Amino acid sequence: MKLPKHLKFAAGAGGAFLFGILFGWVMFPAILKGQLKKEMALSKKTDVRKMWETIPFALNFKVYLYNYTNPEEVQKGGVPIIKEVGPYHFDEWKEKVEIEDHEEDDTITYKKRDTFYFNQEKSGPGLTGEEVITMPHVFMLAMATVVSREKPAMMNMIGKAINGIFDNPADVFIRVKALDIMFRGTMINCARTEFAPKAVCTALKKEAVNGLVMEPNNQFRFSLFGSITEDSNSIVMVFPGVKYVLNQRSTSIGC
Repeated sequence: MKLPKHLKFAAGAGGAFLFGILFGWVMFPAILKGQLKKEMALSKKTDVRKMWETIPFALNFKVYLYNYTNPEEVQKGGVPIIKEVGPYHFDEWKEKVEIEDHEEDDTITYKKRDTFYFNQEKSGPGLTGEEVITMPHVFMLAMATVVSREKPAMMNMIGKAINGIFDNPADVFIRVKALDIMFRGTMINCARTEFAPKAVCTALKKEAVNGLVMEPNNQFRFSLFGSITEDSNSIVMVFPGVKYVLNQRSTSIGC
């Protein structure tokens, strides 16, 4: 039996409509989801894997420091006069290294590496990173604050330790070059043999304090960004002719 043309047209239109619904609401989302899942997987052959391993552009990292212009008055109880210095601009490159794929449990083990290049052109006018900044000694004050809160009976010993490892400081301020306090580090003398300095340095080694890097001959190098976050595995600071690598650990994620 032949169907009238208008019924054939209606049947065709209905079939197309039904196919459109099935494709648009069922098949296409499933296909798209599968394709996205395939592209987003961290398998070695995908573009996403390449971007995941190495971000293809630098991130902006800016630092402002605050210079105390009247430390002597502040030490006597006066009101501090502070001058903002900055920004110090760094180009931050993030990458993952020593990558290992574990097919048995579908995970990846890797180490992170953040590399910071000091960008003088993008920094504040005339800033080179060699400017001497006067600021409260963060590490010294942190030691005193923690001990006074947790073990106040040890404050006398901490005072002796501070005099030893910081070579009898005249006050609680540090005069240091900008790049040193940010990344390159300032030295803490743990080669002292007196009881108080030695006890504090032993505790520092045991606790693996963030921002401290062990140097030869029982010396520590302290900087504000020596360990930016607890999750940082490797931080590389690059300056003219100098490279520092800090703080490597392994990380594992599911693919």
